[in-house]
Order: sequence, then structure tokens, then C-alpha cells
Amino acid sequence: MRQGVFLVPIFLLCFIATIFIQFFLPLVSYGLLILLISILSFRKGLIDYRVGFLGMITLYSMYPLVHYFIYNNHDVGIGSYNRYALLEILPLNLRALQYISYFCLGICLHIMLRKNKFLECMKDLNQNNLKLTDLSKYNLQLYISYILFFLSLLLLDWGRIRAEYTLEGISLTFFICYFVFSIYGIFIASTGKLTISKIIPLFLIMSVFAFMGTRQTIFWGILILFISNIIFLSRNPRSWISKSFLKSLIKYLFIITGIVTIFALTVSYRVNKDLGLIYAILGDMPIVLKLSFSLFLSEVYYTYYNLLIVINSSLEGYLPLLSLFNDFFIQMIPSQLFPGKYAYMDFVNLSRDFELTPFGTWYIIGMIATVSIIPIMSMILGFLYCELINFISILLKKTTSHLGEFSAFYAIIYVFCSFYPVRATIAGGLKMALSIFIIFASFKLIPVIYKSIQVYNGRMKYLHGN
Repeated sequence: MRQGVFLVPIFLLCFIATIFIQFFLPLVSYGLLILLISILSFRKGLIDYRVGFLGMITLYSMYPLVHYFIYNNHDVGIGSYNRYALLEILPLNLRALQYISYFCLGICLHIMLRKNKFLECMKDLNQNNLKLTDLSKYNLQLYISYILFFLSLLLLDWGRIRAEYTLEGISLTFFICYFVFSIYGIFIASTGKLTISKIIPLFLIMSVFAFMGTRQTIFWGILILFISNIIFLSRNPRSWISKSFLKSLIKYLFIITGIVTIFALTVSYRVNKDLGLIYAILGDMPIVLKLSFSLFLSEVYYTYYNLLIVINSSLEGYLPLLSLFNDFFIQMIPSQLFPGKYAYMDFVNLSRDFELTPFGTWYIIGMIATVSIIPIMSMILGFLYCELINFISILLKKTTSHLGEFSAFYAIIYVFCSFYPVRATIAGGLKMALSIFIIFASFKLIPVIYKSIQVYNGRMKYLHGN
């Protein structure tokens, strides 16, 4: 009750300030939203997918918003500024702030009114003794995935990969990689660590993608492991001044430094295809940090551009809400069975017709704007999207009674339904998560099918014997 009394006035202030955005100082309105998000994040913690969702949305909007309303422009020294110069209109940027604020308020309202069903399910499963769970059964899945991953590498056009940056023909390799990370997530969510025998193949896989220059695959995979570890730590809380906590802190700082370096190197190699330059960069850490910040800034602005161009092109409410479902169902069809499926996806066609993604990505608020007749509708959609993720928890709980496995499933949903769609598509994130779950289900069906065949053969032998 106290939480509701404390948060309701702030929520209402944010809501009113968003409605009358033209009469409020934009940064005051946005500051109230950030205050509300910060309070909810502190209370719920990063383990809640809605907190991560809000954090990712804010990450890709805060700098452009604050910079514009202070300096009245989007010129931060990145390429393609000529595109942004046409979008430095006050009403346009106020409209963008409205969409972001309403969508975030919908998520905040969901946090205030509804529980995270995944966390509730994990509490129920935690009543069982996790130590009695046999993790060795996942080793076979892991070994098969290793084999399939390296076999898929044989099918790639390495001559083209060495000569240029390309993603053509490597979707299967991507998917197998995500499945490997998902299995690792089970081990981490169960024990909080990986053995050396698993870390070595992990680094080999990451090295392959670093060579290709595809940093996103490494990023999403590591996030699965990170969320899995947060879930494990939530069951095994540690004091902030304990030796184990300090060791974990040093470990994460080392990992973050490594990730930043890998991202800088992959981008550099993707652009230049020059190994000599990579060695030069490794010897100069300031260059790594500068390159990483430049990469981050470019990625933020190139993503945020999508929202601005959607509004500027008068595409608010252009598509029906059913387009979200249409794209999801078409996305689920394997490309091998339906090679021309992208021609039937509404958001792909809209993006191509109006050049909405010249930098290669949607921003989730831009996507939501295309199905929202008025900005306040995005608040309803933010709430309903979180409700959809809660509903998925009910379905997944029916597939497993293993806490570690369910925790990894939650990490997958967290990454591909909260982080991934922010700068991609909702349909793409749902498809990736569902595809991984289908593979897990398939592995579970193999012993059942094998046993059924044995029973059938035994009956046939018995009948022939008589």
C-alpha cells in the first residue's frame, strides 16, 4: 500500500506532463519519467524483465532527447547528419517524446499493478531441491550443438566473408549459436558457473563471430548468460562487502572490458578487413574506448532515427494492430519453405516503401507508432505487451519442472522479448525465443519417441512369436 501511495502521484504527474507536453518544459517532463523508472528499477531490480525493457528503451532515447532539447539539434558528430538536419523540428521531437513517455508509462503501470509471473513461477519451482537435478542430460544436447555449429561453418562462403561484411546464408549458424548460449544459461542458472570444458568452446564460437564482424550475436548470447547469472544470484544473495561479492565484481569488470574490446575489434575488422589494424588497436586502449563510445553513439542515433522518420512521414496508425501478428506468423515459417516470405511482412514492406530503416534497424517506439492512431495508445500497447510476456510464463511452466531450465527460459525471454525488440522487431524477438523452445522440446521428444518405438517393436515380436 505504501508503495502505491508513493508512486501514484509521480505516475500521475508524468501522465499529465506527457498529455500537455507542449506546455511543460520537455526535460522536466522527461526527468519525472526517469525518476519514476529509477524508483521502480531500484525496487524491482534488474532481475525483472520490465526493468531491463525500460532500461534498454531509455538507453536508445535519453542522449538524443536530452541533446536536442538542450542544443536544439541532433548534430553530435556522427555520419549521415544530413538526414537528421531535416528532423530538427520542435513539434516533431515533442511528439517523439510523447510516444516514448506513453510507452514507458504503460510498462511502469504494469510493474505497479501486476506481478512478474516468471518470478512467481521460479519461486514455486524453488521449493524443489535444485541440487538433486541432473545436469548431465544437457551435455548431449551441447555436444550435438557443437557438431552442428562447426558443420554449419563449412557451408559458409568464407571467401566473401573475408572480403566484405555479409550476413547472407549464416542464419542457421546464428541460431545454433543462440541455442548453445541457452544451454550454457541452464548451467549458469543452476550452478552459477561454467567449467573450463565449456568455456573453451564458448570462446572458440565467439572468435568465429568476431572474425565475421557480427558483434550482435556475441552481445545477445552474453546477455543470456548474464541474466542467467543474475537469476542464480537472486537465489543466493551475497553481502556487498563480502569476499565473494568483490571477486564477482572484479570478474564482471574483466568481462565488460573484454566485451568492449571485442566489440571495438569486430567493428574495426568489419569495416577495414585488416588484421594489422586490429593488432595496432590492441596496443592502444584509449583507441578501443574511443571507438567503442563512437560505435555506441552511432548505434543510438541510427536507432532513434527510425522513430523520428516514422512521425515525420505521417505514418502514425498507418498499419492495423494485426500487422504485428501477421509478421510474427510469417516470420515463424522457415525461409527454406517460404523463400519469399519477407514480401508478405507488413513492417518490411513499410520500411522499404518509406525508407524507414536506412541504418538497418527499427526502434520499438517507431514500430509501435505505426500501429498507434494517437500517442496515448502506445501506453496501452506497452501494458499489453508485458501482459503477453507474463502469459508466456504460464505456457513455459507446463513444459518443465526443472528450476535451472525454467530460469534459462526466462533469460531467453528476457533477452529476446525485452532487449532484442528495442532495436529490431517484436516479431523477430518472439520468433527467436519460440524457435529455441521448440528445439528444447524436440530434444525432450527424442527419448519418448525412441521408447515408443522400442515398445512397438516389442509388441510386434510378441505377436509374431504367438
